Amino acid sequence: MVAVTMDCVASLTHIIQNNKRARKLARETAQKLRNRGAFATVSLSARELQEMQAESNDFADVNDKGLIAENKQLQKRLEVKGNESMELSEGKLLEISAMMTAFNEKVYQQHETVDAILETEQAARDYTEAGVKQLMSAEERSRGQQIWMLSILFMASFSILFLDWYGA
Repeated sequence: MVAVTMDCVASLTHIIQNNKRARKLARETAQKLRNRGAFATVSLSARELQEMQAESNDFADVNDKGLIAENKQLQKRLEVKGNESMELSEGKLLEISAMMTAFNEKVYQQHETVDAILETEQAARDYTEAGVKQLMSAEERSRGQQIWMLSILFMASFSILFLDWYGA
């Protein structure tokens, strides 16, 4: 491909240089004729015209063949690179898919863990409420027991005082 391209570039350079020389020569000739006061007319014979067209056609054929070969090589390179890119993209997509699957599994596990924590928290809250109710009822019972204890102690102490007074 590089050789074909270099050949095309060399051919183009050669033709451009020849074309530049021809233009320069035509300009110089026209300038000389203008300086002399004559009109510049360019006439080419049929043979010269055919030679120029043949040279142009040869260059076009060489250039076309070179460009066609270069296009085919570029197309092959693009196909190879396209296939490599597709394989790379497919690999990356499979990698992303595997990561997404792992991510979904982790999210599901965390969801189950959070649900278990919520259930445990609700059970703890229920146990705490039941414990508070039992403590309240125990407190109420202890108040009633305190009153009964005080009244029993009060009655016992009066009974002892009465017995002590009656026995003396």
